[in-house]
Amino acid sequence: MGNITKNVDPSLLQNQEALLQASETQLAALYSDLKTLVIATLSILIITVLALLLGWSLSRGLIYTKILKKKFNWDFFKRFVGLNVIISIIFIILLLIISALVQTQIKSMIYAGLIILVVLIYYITIIYIQFTKTKKIFASIGEGLSKGTKIIPKLIIPLILILLVGIGFNLISKLLILMGIPQSTYITILLLALYLAWARLYLLPEVNKLI
Repeated sequence: MGNITKNVDPSLLQNQEALLQASETQLAALYSDLKTLVIATLSILIITVLALLLGWSLSRGLIYTKILKKKFNWDFFKRFVGLNVIISIIFIILLLIISALVQTQIKSMIYAGLIILVVLIYYITIIYIQFTKTKKIFASIGEGLSKGTKIIPKLIIPLILILLVGIGFNLISKLLILMGIPQSTYITILLLALYLAWARLYLLPEVNKLI
């Protein structure tokens, strides 16, 4: 055995050691690059979510305080951001539950998601109205759900109209995809934003009359 080791070319052993060292260096560099990429991705994601949350809270806050003739200030804004954080968590939980229940039925998931979206628009509108009047986060959620449930029979027609417009929006989105129109995804997102804005503005005065 000793003779075999002695007969091995020393340069070959050195080359193997150099390759092992190079592999270790490459793995360390790859790990460092992956770590940097993950941190950068998470940072961008967090910044994007925060920007969307703050932008949404600012725009909704200005709209509701103007319509309801209330004062928009820093205290209102930071409380409103907190309210939207809680609503976002509830929305994500509902979305996960729906995905788990109808994960193998895409069409069912789309229509179930559309119905839940209309329901959320309805209740969130009432919660926002209550919050704008009281500035109380949890009380607004409780009162919004309670009052919202009680006045549903009086808002059947507006809610059905919103749902029908949503179905129309869904059909238009499918048509754009089937026609292969360039940038159809961006057009769909724009239409969705317009639909949500219209639904809120249409529902707000109707709800405000009843609560």
